[in-house]
Amino acid sequence: MIWSLFFELIANILYGLFLFKSRLPVLLVIVGSSLIAIVLIGPVGGYETQNFWAGFPRVGFDFFGGVILYKIYLSNRLPHWRIGPITLSIALLAIFSIPTAIDGLTLIPILFSFSFIVYSAAHIDKIQKYNSIQNLLGAISYPLYALHRPLFPVCLFLLIKLGVDMDRQYPIIVFLSSIMIFAGSYFVLKLYDEPLRAYLSRKLLKAKARSEKSESKIASVVKSLADP
Repeated sequence: MIWSLFFELIANILYGLFLFKSRLPVLLVIVGSSLIAIVLIGPVGGYETQNFWAGFPRVGFDFFGGVILYKIYLSNRLPHWRIGPITLSIALLAIFSIPTAIDGLTLIPILFSFSFIVYSAAHIDKIQKYNSIQNLLGAISYPLYALHRPLFPVCLFLLIKLGVDMDRQYPIIVFLSSIMIFAGSYFVLKLYDEPLRAYLSRKLLKAKARSEKSESKIASVVKSLADP
């Protein structure tokens, strides 16, 4: 899991420094070339020393493909089809149930199927009475993904200290560990993730306002010099 966070961190750095203003054609080139590389390399890699470099085209397709989907979603360029969450869940389960290794050309329909599922899920109407639950699950999904692995040994240590039998009480271990990991991820979300993102957003808005102000001043100066 740590290897995937490493590649996602690299993609986020590249996007934040160089590619956040990239137009759709540039992103399509990145995603298309990454897909070609994935197909040519064969088995999807990045998680071992032998296939480390294969992780770059893998994250290139996933990350920037997600950026493209988001831009398309905001622009309303594709129709909003209505597919229920149960249907999408069944489709996702069917993909994960394929009883064979997926690599090479077989990756193409699978990857585009994932893209279709993600785009369709973005148009599912929220159920009003479950809004708070859905918002919480959406917000905590990434902290859970990022922290479940490092938090799990901490949970085991605490359970051992509490006297839980590691060999005979497996269901209790899973249940209590899940609660502890969820709680830890929630605290990180509220005490670190959300405050930091709010701070960075304020800084970005201030920088954008200063930039627009400077551009306005320059335009005024140029206009005054141009006028006789």
